[in-house]
Amino acid sequence: MKINTIDRILIIFGVILIMLYGCTKDEKVNTEIQYHDKIMPLAEGNYWVYEDSIFVNGSHTHTEHSKIAITGSSTISHQGKKIIVYYWNWFEMPEDKPQIRKSLVRNEPEGLFYYGQKIGSTYSNISKTLFIKYPVDEGEEWAYKSGVIIKCVSSAKEFETKAGVFNVYKHKVVNPTAMGDMLAFTPETVANTRGETIQYLYYAPEIGYIGMKNIQNGEVILKRSLLEFSVEKDKELSKGMGCILSS
Repeated sequence: MKINTIDRILIIFGVILIMLYGCTKDEKVNTEIQYHDKIMPLAEGNYWVYEDSIFVNGSHTHTEHSKIAITGSSTISHQGKKIIVYYWNWFEMPEDKPQIRKSLVRNEPEGLFYYGQKIGSTYSNISKTLFIKYPVDEGEEWAYKSGVIIKCVSSAKEFETKAGVFNVYKHKVVNPTAMGDMLAFTPETVANTRGETIQYLYYAPEIGYIGMKNIQNGEVILKRSLLEFSVEKDKELSKGMGCILSS
């Protein structure tokens, strides 16, 4: 049976509709890059380098550098589901060598979550804890862990760094020494101080962790600010055609 031109067009159009419908029912999701509208962009190779100014008795004594990189990812089980977590990895500086301890994190609709740690090839107990809430309104607070409460004290604050000026969310952390998971790592030179400690964390959407300020007994002991960074951006395609192109 011969097929005329009009029939061919109708057949091709029908095939396209079927493909579009299939994509909307089973849309492919890029699980390797968490970027768009995320508080901490996550993809292997992303990194952030910081300048850490150390203060003693109110006077600036010296400057150190610190670095975070996303050094990989793995699939873990949580409450019967398989999920991908990313390795939030601090580095030994100035050696620029990743530490053996990696924190397991991922962005979800409520913000940045902490799932535990991986030391070498060994995983800690897996549990889900909200670290940085996003989206978040000024005045919101949430329980983190070990009695630590984090509160958003500003949702539109300019933070100037050598890497640029960013509009950031400012979060207040009381008793940060109880964190114990190095997500808000403090240089060793000020990690063992005693007394009432307040920590401020600064985050910018799609840029990530911008900086930190530690206050000990009313005096600043550490100021951290972003020096350089590199984050991979996901490439968004419209539904339907994007799915066809990626098939």
